[in-house]
Amino acid sequence: MDAGIDRFIRPPLLAIGGLDSKPRQVAGQRLMSNENPYGCSPRVWQALANYRELNLYPDPEQGELKELLSEYN
Repeated sequence: MDAGIDRFIRPPLLAIGGLDSKPRQVAGQRLMSNENPYGCSPRVWQALANYRELNLYPDPEQGELKELLSEYN
């Protein structure tokens, strides 16, 4: 990290350090530090199973949201 910017960051946050990106062996799997070896909870799987448009990108112009907000306002 740039030493000049350290003065803007609280000391306890600086003590945390950066992301450890080394792979680890957990539960017989090779995982990166941001991966979960246990998988989703059953409630998450159920929510995803019922979500029909999971493969679609959201509207970049948020048309439906703007319409709903204009009706509300």
